[in-house]
Amino acid sequence: MKKSITLATAAFIGLSGITGIATSTQTLSAATSSPSSNYWKKARKVRVTKNVVLRKVKNGHKKVYIGKKTLKKGSIVKIKKGSAKYAWRFSGNIPKVGKAWTHKYFWTYPKKTTNWFTTSLKKSKTTKKTTKSINSVSNKSHVDTSVLSNDEIQFLKSSSTPLLSKIKKTLSYTGAKKKAADYILMGQLDLTDKITGKPEVSYSKFENQISSMNSKVSELQSWLNG
Repeated sequence: MKKSITLATAAFIGLSGITGIATSTQTLSAATSSPSSNYWKKARKVRVTKNVVLRKVKNGHKKVYIGKKTLKKGSIVKIKKGSAKYAWRFSGNIPKVGKAWTHKYFWTYPKKTTNWFTTSLKKSKTTKKTTKSINSVSNKSHVDTSVLSNDEIQFLKSSSTPLLSKIKKTLSYTGAKKKAADYILMGQLDLTDKITGKPEVSYSKFENQISSMNSKVSELQSWLNG
């Protein structure tokens, strides 16, 4: 009984190692999605993704707006968590608005949302939403899995196939087949972007993790068999 528990534990640890590769990305994503996160205690640079109306507040008064200006889409600003009344505060200079604050006033975006900015400062190229452009983006993000047969793909995607069996099958491939199997397995473990399908970890790190897991389980299996 103890030996069986040990083997199951080893498999779980191996899986934790694989999924742990993407922890830093997932942690940052969770932090930036919540205005109340401690991540925003410090002023952070963000890029504005849509036009928003800022409010000018007079210092020393309870929610007295003395002006408003539009912060344009594409602007790079520094923001941080504000108070309960003023959700977002600014630091430094605000493009086409002016100083973020003085001893007389400060600018705020009062809504407790994060859907008006992104922490990625690079501007994405705008493309027309045509079938051609969508397919072009898709082809760049995905790996060609057609090098595998339908039976092989079904084996890797099936929920009834044990994870260890999928890993052994993946490790048995070479070249384009190996990369295609890696990609499918990454998707099974939620290690690909849900929108673009792009892998969130490198193939080399992923392969090292599943290879290490397979070796550990094989060693334990040999020990169990005596």
